[in-house]
Amino acid sequence: MPKKLEPPPPQDPLQTDQRDPANARYLVPLDDPEQEVQARSMADTIYGSAADEALIDGGGHITVAQGVEIYNQALVDARRMILDPEYARLFTG
Repeated sequence: MPKKLEPPPPQDPLQTDQRDPANARYLVPLDDPEQEVQARSMADTIYGSAADEALIDGGGHITVAQGVEIYNQALVDARRMILDPEYARLFTG
């Protein structure tokens, strides 16, 4: 059986550390389906921006694995923004 890949450490201090057990609730779909739809919509927007930045930093290309990693981080961060008002305020002021 293949070994499960460990998520990488956050590249930015504002990113949610997926390796921290305290953040486990952000790694699974939210209980409220409407909130999960909102989180996925937010993640799509975050991903677009982050992927563009990675493309620029990566010389115009990223791998599929990098793209998946970027989207997963965006989704975890979006779920956290929905459930943690203090975290959301870091982005909204």
